[in-house]
Amino acid sequence: MSLKVVIYLEENSLEDTQKNQLEAEFSRLYAEHFGKAISIKTVWMLIPRGQAYVARESSSVPTVAAPVPDGTTNTLRQQFLHDMLAIWVKHANVERHKVVISATDVSLLDTFMKASVNRTSGVGKIRYIARVLLRVLRAKFKTGRFENSVNV
Repeated sequence: MSLKVVIYLEENSLEDTQKNQLEAEFSRLYAEHFGKAISIKTVWMLIPRGQAYVARESSSVPTVAAPVPDGTTNTLRQQFLHDMLAIWVKHANVERHKVVISATDVSLLDTFMKASVNRTSGVGKIRYIARVLLRVLRAKFKTGRFENSVNV
């Protein structure tokens, strides 16, 4: 099973080496908690500085959608979230209360992501998907990571 970890992050808030360390640690964490049959792809959604807000104030807090296999027990989910937070604190130098992490069942997250894409129809949807894919693949070729700006 392949899962997609999506991270919304302010542009230039992490060095490339930090992103690489995080991706390696995510792979290790998923294998540790869910077995080697789970593979992950990390997608970095970059937010220009000053475009993210919480409570009417600018925010640089990263938001991580880290899906887990359907039916994951709450005990395992909580341990996974705890360990994911520890990775962020160690490799991204963020404070514990300065990162948002969700560990949603993969089917629920897939439904949410599809709804986001399906909010437009016809030609608009095709253009949107093509633009996103082109940018993500270009970034993968250039940086070795799947990255895209939230401003498509």
